[in-house]
Amino acid sequence: MEENKLINVWYDMHIHTCLSSCGRRENSVVNVIKKCVENGLNLISITDHNTSLHYDTVEKLKNKYPIEIIYGIEVTTYDGFHTLFYFETLDKLKDFSSYIDQNIDHTVLNEYDPQIITDEFDNEIEVLDYKINQNVRCSYKELAQQARQRDGLIILAHVNRGGSGILHFYDDITSFDFDAIEISKNGNYELDIEIIKKDLFEKYPYLQEYKKVYNSDGHELRRIHGKFYNIKLKELSFKGFKEWLKN
Repeated sequence: MEENKLINVWYDMHIHTCLSSCGRRENSVVNVIKKCVENGLNLISITDHNTSLHYDTVEKLKNKYPIEIIYGIEVTTYDGFHTLFYFETLDKLKDFSSYIDQNIDHTVLNEYDPQIITDEFDNEIEVLDYKINQNVRCSYKELAQQARQRDGLIILAHVNRGGSGILHFYDDITSFDFDAIEISKNGNYELDIEIIKKDLFEKYPYLQEYKKVYNSDGHELRRIHGKFYNIKLKELSFKGFKEWLKN
């Protein structure tokens, strides 16, 4: 397709709500979506840790705002690094999320900020007492297989982050099944992403061959991206995003 026929898409595919214990209370579903629209974004994903429980609320809101929302989740692997998974339908996301839920320990209680489920009006529906963000009991290979069985997409989250990025655990990730890597500013919001990329590729030259995305990992409304990073898609949809990732 000719370049001028592609859609210019401003995106942020890694955003947390107040359901993640690291997310601020202000990050209710409705507030996140409104902020994304206000910031001029076209394509987003809400990716709470190890759960899709906020997507029932997302469903009630997604057609009320001029923005495309792709079903997503961030999973903490057995090793401890984080990975983003995306699905075309809510059923596929929920099915995958159910698999994740079966592989976390519900007896481990949350010790951090409350994990709050909100409705479309910003009311609190439920507070979960067990710790959502914990290492799952299945291997990364099993996670990837489960995602692929549901036609899921896989992006390794903030690969350059110590403690929760895959490069903290493995220098060579060429044997892993994934579609792209996410490069993060890791809290250094004023730092030029090109400097971060330069340093990263000097240490890991082979990473230059992979598709790259740049998301906010927003835990606060003010950290959600504006028109910072864009991609060119044939259509504004999961299908369009998938085709961009795969090509």
